[in-house]
Amino acid sequence: LEYREMVRALADMGLRVVCDVVYNHTLSSGPSDVNSVLDKIVPGYYHRRNFDGIIEASTCCNNTASEHVMMSRLIVDDLVHWAKNYKVDGFRFDLMGHIMLSTMTRAKAALEALTLENDGVDGKSLYLYGEGWDYAEVAQGRVGKNA
Repeated sequence: LEYREMVRALADMGLRVVCDVVYNHTLSSGPSDVNSVLDKIVPGYYHRRNFDGIIEASTCCNNTASEHVMMSRLIVDDLVHWAKNYKVDGFRFDLMGHIMLSTMTRAKAALEALTLENDGVDGKSLYLYGEGWDYAEVAQGRVGKNA
């Protein structure tokens, strides 16, 4: 409630709010870690693993795997939720290069489909940008075409 009120107050002053989003990693992983959330849904699915089965941590923590269908959907659905319900004006993606281009393309399309009439948001006016680093396990398309 407070965040929504803040966004509304800033908009009333003529300011736009860009939300900094971090989808490339999580603090924890594993079904028994008290701080892990995604592994309690489907253990081992949402994080990117190396050839030895160890979760990649090149982003500083446990890297997520947007090349997996449901991780990609989680990102897209979450962005739409924030746009519709919090009325933010855009998103800045932390280490966007660790997110697959297909996910970012789907996200852009889903956001652009939002309308003032149906959703209270002009999705075509939302601003999307991020860090396009191409390094570690996603470098040069090793996992898939990254953003």
